[in-house]
Amino acid sequence: MDRGYISPYSDDFIDQMVVKIMSLPKGERSAEIENIEFSKRIFDFPLKHALVHSERQIRSILVRISGVAHDLRFKSESSKNIYSTDLVSSKNKDEHKLSVNRRENYRARYGGYSNKSYYEIKESKYWCDAYVLNILACDAGFKCALITITAQKEYHDSNLFSTAEIVKILNGVFKNFTSKLRRNFRDSAFGFKVIQFHKSGTPHLHSAIFYDPGYEKDIRKLLGSSLKNEPIGYHQFKPSSDEYDKDNNKIISYLSHDISNEDCEAALSKFNGCSSRSFQVFGKCLKTTLFDNLTKKLKFLHGKGGVFEEIYDLLASGELSSKKKYTFLKKFASKILPIERNVVSRSGMPRTEVIGLKCVVTSQQILWAKDDESCDFHYHRQNEVEDSTTNQKIENVTVNVSLTSVGRSSYSAVLTNRFPRLNLVLPASVHNCLSEAHARGPPR
Repeated sequence: MDRGYISPYSDDFIDQMVVKIMSLPKGERSAEIENIEFSKRIFDFPLKHALVHSERQIRSILVRISGVAHDLRFKSESSKNIYSTDLVSSKNKDEHKLSVNRRENYRARYGGYSNKSYYEIKESKYWCDAYVLNILACDAGFKCALITITAQKEYHDSNLFSTAEIVKILNGVFKNFTSKLRRNFRDSAFGFKVIQFHKSGTPHLHSAIFYDPGYEKDIRKLLGSSLKNEPIGYHQFKPSSDEYDKDNNKIISYLSHDISNEDCEAALSKFNGCSSRSFQVFGKCLKTTLFDNLTKKLKFLHGKGGVFEEIYDLLASGELSSKKKYTFLKKFASKILPIERNVVSRSGMPRTEVIGLKCVVTSQQILWAKDDESCDFHYHRQNEVEDSTTNQKIENVTVNVSLTSVGRSSYSAVLTNRFPRLNLVLPASVHNCLSEAHARGPPR
């Protein structure tokens, strides 16, 4: 393949390819995607069947490949202007803004009365988690160092490499290092990594690593051996020359630059071919999902006594989120276990959902997903749903139905209120499935 050739991935091209790929058996879809230009730069083939199950997943994959094409074309054009410092093409940036707007709308609907923007929330999360890691390291008497890994010189000089391709390489070599770090040192080293960009738009990787001073030589040696013969440029392990404390760490301040920058975020979005978080923790579980979940379920903790009441008092206090999270990890995380159930996401992928807590000491439980609350029934069939406006069969349709278990009348109301808006007519077989699911009640 000529690396200089830029393929014109239009929206029409994506629409046609979605139809073509969805018509194939699942076992043949990965091979068809592999034949598309630039796909091998960002995906490892063969793709698992679960990743090419729905139309939404196929479209997401094609949009990422399209983002690589637009990125390469943009770099080819902007390289003529040596003063250009843009990181991402205008098309990818526009697509990313639409994505951010959708997240903003979602946050506005479910985020209460907070006026914070998506980028302000993202920056707050960075400082919260970075602070928690920093204070845990201080408690353990660990040192802090800055790791830097850059791309090879040819990636800087050439416009034939996409952002996605370079980020994939940087993440891959760093993951190789952190995997060995966990095996060899376990709780004696942890930290976080960020992806940043040079003025030319070429990505590089930084990491703040906290470690037991007694293992400094071994960690340096491990980093060197892990990156040896890898396709990278410069790498450095630089211990902090300044003493740091719980409220002051210059490395964390330095790595906060661009953490909520729109251009950087767009360059790392799936529209530009990348699927990478600009901030990612390694070597330590901060139980972020559980912590965020509990902050939204305070009413279920209140009045339950014991450890649940203590958690409520902590989360309902006026302390900073970072201090709440630190106290939660140190004092309560080992005393509770989340109660989970298996659910299916809108894209058809299985996932777990936290529906309650169990105290390890007393075995007391609390649940916030009860029988009188709604749950999702996921239905997927071929050639069984009809569009009431055209009377045509719709293939591969996915229907998410909200069920309640307070009686048949509520079940009927759900159907009559929701489905006419979608112009769908459900066949008798689907109604039977829904009736059976309703009789069983929400899954536990």
